[in-house]
Amino acid sequence: MKPDIEEARRAKLRIFLMQQRARLTPSDVDLPGTRRRRVIGLRREEVAELAGVSSDWYRWFESGRPIRVSPPFLSRLSSALQLSALDKRTLYRLALPELYEAETAEFSHAPLDLTSPLHPGDEIDAVLHQVSGARDAFLAHDRRGLTRVRGRVARSWERSVSFGVDAMRPKAPVATESVDALSERREQKRVFLESADPVLRHLRNILEESGYALVVADERCCIIEMWGDRDILRALSRIDFEPGTDLSEPACGTNAVGTAFADQRALQLIGAENFCEAGSDLTCTAAPIRDPRTHAVTGVIDITGNYRIFCPEMIAIMNQAALEIEERLGEIYEPQHA
Repeated sequence: MKPDIEEARRAKLRIFLMQQRARLTPSDVDLPGTRRRRVIGLRREEVAELAGVSSDWYRWFESGRPIRVSPPFLSRLSSALQLSALDKRTLYRLALPELYEAETAEFSHAPLDLTSPLHPGDEIDAVLHQVSGARDAFLAHDRRGLTRVRGRVARSWERSVSFGVDAMRPKAPVATESVDALSERREQKRVFLESADPVLRHLRNILEESGYALVVADERCCIIEMWGDRDILRALSRIDFEPGTDLSEPACGTNAVGTAFADQRALQLIGAENFCEAGSDLTCTAAPIRDPRTHAVTGVIDITGNYRIFCPEMIAIMNQAALEIEERLGEIYEPQHA
């Protein structure tokens, strides 16, 4: 398997396993619970116990190390994680390189379908053209255009209209107009930012000179921190996409940050999938972060750049980063309740 395909497989496997154990509690799998836990869902060692392997081995497997696994182990793991038939298929495909490679090859030349996840390369301009046409039809009150876009995008467009958002708006709206107000928002999120800092620094290293900007928004979808190289920051500042900007759906319509917050799950958008004209030449990927105490979304992380650097693997990277921040938040909050 090619190194880039293998790396993508391991990243997707890690995210999948973290998400599956995050949705379960000890009581769901007949394990004794503790009153205070650092992470949402099951711990790795609990999954290992249920699947009949050592904690270290399972940790290596979940982290994406090049470990060969057997179908009997995957069957036990599927039972431990209480996977549906569809999720079980996903586990086998991601855990067995030969299955992943075969499926990747099988679908690599599939016809363009805007209701499915997007693909990079030569399809980008075709995607933009079709999405733009669907958006124009929708704004002209032709709801047939909604059948040509992904369901989440269509539903968000509908919400954007109900909020009265101006689709022709050339710039993003401002939430805080003073330095002091922005500083106050950052101070309110101090614990969040401190816990996220190591993960954000790692992302910044990955994205250095990539053309992407890294964005952190609070629970009101206001940008409170932002990093990137000079060219992308300058380009985004022209549409007022900068610290203090309000990216909530009621203010800005469909956009990765606001819609990921509204749906409470990660989202990747490209071009005219953004409701407002200001985002028509961007690609953005955002993931919400939950407070481990309340499970409410406490912030959103996002990467934004020109649509020509669209990369579908970014959604796995952002999902992973969000989960790691949630685990770090759990570690910070736990001593406060000891």
